[in-house]
Amino acid sequence: MTMLLNKTCSTKRTTEGKSGFGGNTRTMAAHLSGVRCRRQQMGGEETNGLGASGYPITHRLWCDYGTDIVSSDQVVLDGVTYEVLDVDPDMASAGRFTVIMMREVR
Repeated sequence: MTMLLNKTCSTKRTTEGKSGFGGNTRTMAAHLSGVRCRRQQMGGEETNGLGASGYPITHRLWCDYGTDIVSSDQVVLDGVTYEVLDVDPDMASAGRFTVIMMREVR
């Protein structure tokens, strides 16, 4: 089953810190690399689906079961950055894949 995961991607996660002026800063920093995955572009009526954030879902990403990806992460695949909108950590309770709903960042 996992041979269907024909690509690798990396993820970025929000980190918080202090600015030189004492305020808080938020940046995206590298989190995971070499994540085995498969990207699926949503087609037709599927693109009208909305993630938990209310943004339209443009792609679905299949990863190994238990991959540490959360809805505030970004995924970088083939030089394209995607915003993670929703995560199904165990689609249909099959224990095979983590499925991520995302949209391309332009």
